[in-house]
Amino acid sequence: MRSEKPLYSVIAHPAAHLGAYVGLGVLTLGSLGAFAVNAGIGLVLLAISIFGLTMLELVRRADRICLYEDGLAREYKLLSTKVTFAEYESVQDIEVSQSLVERVLGVGTLHVNTSGSHKQEIIFRGIKNPHRLEEAIRFKMRPVSVDTGAARNVG
Repeated sequence: MRSEKPLYSVIAHPAAHLGAYVGLGVLTLGSLGAFAVNAGIGLVLLAISIFGLTMLELVRRADRICLYEDGLAREYKLLSTKVTFAEYESVQDIEVSQSLVERVLGVGTLHVNTSGSHKQEIIFRGIKNPHRLEEAIRFKMRPVSVDTGAARNVG
């Protein structure tokens, strides 16, 4: 576990779970309509939808991507903790993908491949402005000049 604070940290945008939010919203509205027929059923449906919305939000906020001075990590911290860390030197490829709906909503998926593996090591869905995060990671990946200590412009 890293003890330093991240330079940048982001959680998935709610648009990443749009289908679940819409479904639970419909269930909530249905539960209100069910009160007219049977108050007990309406109350049970309302409790289920509130519980579902609460769990969805907790899970969404528990998953984050963090940029550190020496690498990036995907962290999941809810009841258990899982951290996948990759040093910038081992990052081979970064890919941003967006469906048509994601482009309209301004979110996307970030895929980070590391050396020594053929699979995508870190995948994070629902990032707001994913190209900006990709640029930040690429900036941190640039070699450091020994003379100035600053990142070189490798353009």
